[in-house]
Amino acid sequence: MTGIEILASVGKNLRKPDKKNIGTAADTSKDKDGADIGDALRSAYDEAVSEDIPEEMLDLLGKLN
Repeated sequence: MTGIEILASVGKNLRKPDKKNIGTAADTSKDKDGADIGDALRSAYDEAVSEDIPEEMLDLLGKLN
């Protein structure tokens, strides 16, 4: 799975906070979910940055010069 695919799947799972649970015990679990999402986004970003540029892309970029 590429970094972009991971980000897309994380984005689909985001949800708006439930206003009726703000300040309750249920609210603390959402903080944990937010941390999990942040960790997933950082991981996806790090993976995407560390990926090698495909040879085909480098060939196409070389043809632009």
